[in-house]
Amino acid sequence: MKATFHWKSAIVDACQEVLAGKHNDEFVVDVFQEGAGHPNDDVNRSQSTNDAYAIAIRLSVIPASRQLRDALAVLAAALKRKGEEFADIRKVGRTQLQDAVPMTLGQEFAAFATTVLEDCDRLTETERLFLEVNLGGTAIGTGVAATPSYRARALEHLANNIGLPVVGSKDLLEASWDMGAFMLRRQL
Repeated sequence: MKATFHWKSAIVDACQEVLAGKHNDEFVVDVFQEGAGHPNDDVNRSQSTNDAYAIAIRLSVIPASRQLRDALAVLAAALKRKGEEFADIRKVGRTQLQDAVPMTLGQEFAAFATTVLEDCDRLTETERLFLEVNLGGTAIGTGVAATPSYRARALEHLANNIGLPVVGSKDLLEASWDMGAFMLRRQL
């Protein structure tokens, strides 16, 4: 009897080698160059690189964002302490590139601390956006070729695997192209 080649096991083996770091020097293509090409029936099974890559990129930002938020919180605390330390040091405030009215250096440092803490809040808000994913949207967000149960099962598996509360986007078409989460937005 002739042996049958199984794409699934070959790709799983290759993925395990990649995860082990065996082929790190082989990835010379920009992370945003997705492109398909895996056997749809044996491997893709209701997903597309258009949702898988985008989700991987979104989720990979979270640890760095948390590190930045923690560092900013330390900076804000230091600025606040300096604000207290400099509370009695008088200076001239400036506006429109000229001297304006009296203030203290402490007030200025306290304001710096407030600004940095607001940026910490924006990072927390942005993390929520990164956790909203287009899994199951497939190529363009229509969900074409995805089985009805795939999305819920895949979201649950992903959340359990990475320990983060990922949620499916309410609008998969929009989520397939929206990059708004990558923009640190300030509320007016």
